[in-house]
Amino acid sequence: MEGCSSKGKEENTSSTVAILRYKGGWTNECELTNGTYIHTPKPYNPDVYIQEKGDYALYYYPDKENPTIGSWRITNFSQLGNSADLESSNLGSGLWYPTYRIPHDKKYEKIDDDENKDEDRWLLEFK
Repeated sequence: MEGCSSKGKEENTSSTVAILRYKGGWTNECELTNGTYIHTPKPYNPDVYIQEKGDYALYYYPDKENPTIGSWRITNFSQLGNSADLESSNLGSGLWYPTYRIPHDKKYEKIDDDENKDEDRWLLEFK
């Protein structure tokens, strides 16, 4: 895997906070995920962020077919261990994708998606 070990468990070099904001699309339910997420590395995945109010989690996982790309995914906090575990057959399960199949070396760059007017649009920023 480019820039990380074969298991994707490289040292997280991002900041300790992620800001996530749903900007519109097909469901208002996504607005519940808005907020600040605190970097909370887990033994099974170093790229885990927990929403301050604790309802949701944001995690990054490498693509199974192309390890040079990956996705940020939102899941219910109660499903985090099952969804974000890099060794799990359920890796990648969850609710929504603020980013999908982006280059691994760009995973901490600001995403401000205004292009997909008919689909979900997100702002994801690391500080």
